[in-house]
Amino acid sequence: MRIDHSGRETFSGDPGVEINNLSPYITGTFVMGGGVNRIEKIKRLASVFWHYKTRSTVLPYMPIRLWVETTNRCNLACTMCPNAFDSVSVRGLMDLGLFESIVDQIEGRANDINLSHRGEPLFHPGLADMVRMASRRRLATRIHTNATMLDRERGEQLLDARPDLVSFSFDGYDKETYERVRIGGIFEETLENIRVFLEVKRRKGLSKPYTIMQIIEPRDADESYRRNLSLFGQRMRSEGLDKFYVKKPHNWAGNAPGTTHHTPGYLVCTFLYYSMTILWNGLVCPCPQDWYGSMILGDLNEDRIEDVWNGAPIRGLRRRAIDRDLDDLLCSNCDRVFRNTFWGVPTENIKAFFGETLAGYDNLRRFIRK
Repeated sequence: MRIDHSGRETFSGDPGVEINNLSPYITGTFVMGGGVNRIEKIKRLASVFWHYKTRSTVLPYMPIRLWVETTNRCNLACTMCPNAFDSVSVRGLMDLGLFESIVDQIEGRANDINLSHRGEPLFHPGLADMVRMASRRRLATRIHTNATMLDRERGEQLLDARPDLVSFSFDGYDKETYERVRIGGIFEETLENIRVFLEVKRRKGLSKPYTIMQIIEPRDADESYRRNLSLFGQRMRSEGLDKFYVKKPHNWAGNAPGTTHHTPGYLVCTFLYYSMTILWNGLVCPCPQDWYGSMILGDLNEDRIEDVWNGAPIRGLRRRAIDRDLDDLLCSNCDRVFRNTFWGVPTENIKAFFGETLAGYDNLRRFIRK
């Protein structure tokens, strides 16, 4: 299904670290990653929460988190990822002029920006420049990489650009478990890339980026797997990693292998209230689960972000999500809208999201290491 600019529907071919008490770290007004004042971040978050709870369809703020796809090219064929069998998506790199237009439009209005989506961001030769462009506009920058291309030279370039967060997508704890999932990756080489990156960061005396190793737990994981994974995580923490995070797999809104898991509850999609996903060619999707761009909301080569954010297509989506009218939408197959919640907010990522927003990465690191 595609939602055109008039609103008509047409059919087309973190175990994460527990954060129990952040109150000592959320007082004051000092600056957070990307140069954004913490009080301003809290105000934005409060506005999102209010309009989400009151089920607004027109929002008086801009998206506070963006996924900006620097490229959809990838060198791996991971077993849980649609990239492994995506033979229809046109591959490309985001134009730097388009990227600069995006960050210009959200300067002073968003908290952070993810410089990755469906592909490996290190394929983009201008990635470090993108980090600098965003940082100059007081946007915290986040990069999710498989680290296979993170050689020393690229690592130095990235560290010099000073992103706020770098997350390593690394599934497994040894050669057999890693290469069974990360098809095309070589365990020893990828792990060495991460270790060198952490060592160079330490040698340079840098406080950022905040570093995370993210593991997607296999559906057939047993106690032996979890025990070995925990030991591996402890070793990586001892080598300078800030956080070792194990997450459950999701089904990419039905675009990935595996059955959809529905909990008894229903969650009005939070992506529609706080985020925007922009593909490498400027097309806008409602969320990062829309792998094939089946629900296009606008085109930033022609439209402005603020017009897309409250345009007829996304207002219609918010209304349908509120009414649980998901038939013929990609959302009907998405396990992200059937998650456990606390006070109407998904519990799965709530600690990380609020921890990053309220405490900031530097304070979060100090709190975790106590």
